[in-house]
Amino acid sequence: LAQRLLADGGAALAAVLHPELFRIEEYGGEVEVSGRLTVGQTVFDRRRRPEWRQKIAVALECDAPAVIDVIAQVAPVVAVRG
Repeated sequence: LAQRLLADGGAALAAVLHPELFRIEEYGGEVEVSGRLTVGQTVFDRRRRPEWRQKIAVALECDAPAVIDVIAQVAPVVAVRG
């Protein structure tokens, strides 16, 4: 169940419950909807272009063993609540 939860957003849940486990930075970005090669992908500009006003929080690193521990602790609760 912990593996399924990891694939189904467990890391995102861990980030909400324990943000200290992640190194998060904000970048200007948008979802590409008309590009020929990148349709549906999120495109970030690490140059911090001012014309891209939408800031998106991006997790660049995490304490992976601790995140897995959080997911393992939460998995039984998620399983019960379905």
